[in-house]
Amino acid sequence: MVEGVGNEKIANHLDKAVSNLGRKPLKVLVQVNTSGEESKSGIDPSSCLGIVEHVRLRCPNLEFSGLMTIGMPDYTSTPENFR
Repeated sequence: MVEGVGNEKIANHLDKAVSNLGRKPLKVLVQVNTSGEESKSGIDPSSCLGIVEHVRLRCPNLEFSGLMTIGMPDYTSTPENFR
């Protein structure tokens, strides 16, 4: 499994690499930056559905397996980060 697919370019490269290896589809998690912190990777939550759709419909060698995110270090905001 690959954690942290954060854009279409990464998804496309992974899809091509898996195809070249001739293996079963690779499970991937789409990385979402729910905290809005610049120091963290991932896509903006508003773009989440677009990248998931791209992986599911245009990357036959990848298997969308869920979302990955890291919330803010301030634990009082945890519900907002993962909603």
